[in-house]
Amino acid sequence: MSIFNKDYILIDSAGINYEKNALTEKINKNTFKNISGETLILFLLDGKKKIELSDFNISHELRRYKKNILLVVNKCEGKMDPFLYNDSYKLGFGKPHLISTEHKIGIGDLMILIDERFKEKYQQMSSEKNFDHSIAIVGQTNTGKSTLINKLCKSEISIASSKPFLTLDPVEGQFMSGEKTFRIFDTAGMILNSNKKTKIDKVANFETDRKIRLSEIILILMDINNYWEKSNKRIIKKVLDESRCTILVINKIDTKDKFSESYIKEQIFKDLPSVRDFSIFFVSAKKGQGIDKLKKYLSESLLKWSKRIETSKLNKWLKDTLNINPPPLFNGKHIKLKYISQISSKPPKFKIFSNIPRGIKENYKKYLINNLKKNFNFDGYSVKLEITKSRNPYD
Repeated sequence: MSIFNKDYILIDSAGINYEKNALTEKINKNTFKNISGETLILFLLDGKKKIELSDFNISHELRRYKKNILLVVNKCEGKMDPFLYNDSYKLGFGKPHLISTEHKIGIGDLMILIDERFKEKYQQMSSEKNFDHSIAIVGQTNTGKSTLINKLCKSEISIASSKPFLTLDPVEGQFMSGEKTFRIFDTAGMILNSNKKTKIDKVANFETDRKIRLSEIILILMDINNYWEKSNKRIIKKVLDESRCTILVINKIDTKDKFSESYIKEQIFKDLPSVRDFSIFFVSAKKGQGIDKLKKYLSESLLKWSKRIETSKLNKWLKDTLNINPPPLFNGKHIKLKYISQISSKPPKFKIFSNIPRGIKENYKKYLINNLKKNFNFDGYSVKLEITKSRNPYD
């Protein structure tokens, strides 16, 4: 967010809950871990409730971090309970700042207060990225996305649990592979069935779509116990439409005593021929099986995805391909494919100039793409081919 032309990173943490169970303990641990790296903490209270023992427990935890803490009381659109106002001082963070987010009361004053707290220590946030490449993990709920990002980053970046929809906001981490630093996003489980979408699903899907567009590599994670489900096919098709470097990952192999990698691959390729040459990795994020192999491949895959082919080599390939299998006639006329060039990378995109571009049928275009991918080692990557009208009016 921006306050008076100064950029700040505002992080919304999970609510702190002192119920005794494994999930809340994980959430609390993750929240306090994130707090340890922040410069200013906004400790938010509910203005409609009394100060509770849990509020004192939280304040005790916060003081351990010796951070700059600002006490904020929300839902103060009416007259505030004087007992609550007085009791809030007992938390030890000074005068509370009263706001109402619903009615937009006190927000401007809060922004001024935040700016004042940063005046001495404020440093302009650098816009330079501190990573080489970015990755997003997508898939259905409970496929192990959070466990995988934790294993790749060797840290509990995201809370892993069998409870669905635990990750609603994308979580970000970093890890090294070779000499490259990768930024990786853990996203919410995707719900693509419009009949079952809730408002939360739509928000989560929107954020996931945004992270896909920010990433160069997409890891589509599937559970080995339900990889054949239609929802997985919908997710794969959606990601392919974004033209990213895509890798399929089958997780939870530790739950199977025996399985055939070749059989699973053939089943996926049978249902989705467009991914036949894509790389598929079999891992157990929980046990760490196959993780090192996957990390190594990530660095190698980007070299192919970002490479550019010399124009002379492309045109030699085009000439040889046309000699073997020229395009069929269009309304009795010969179709000429005169020239090809690479117009971009990430994803690789090529343009062919023709005298009759509309005469190229889709099946012949697919033939050219497949031949191009095979010849220049683009197998497993989305390659775009555009056929356009040549500039010579006499062709």
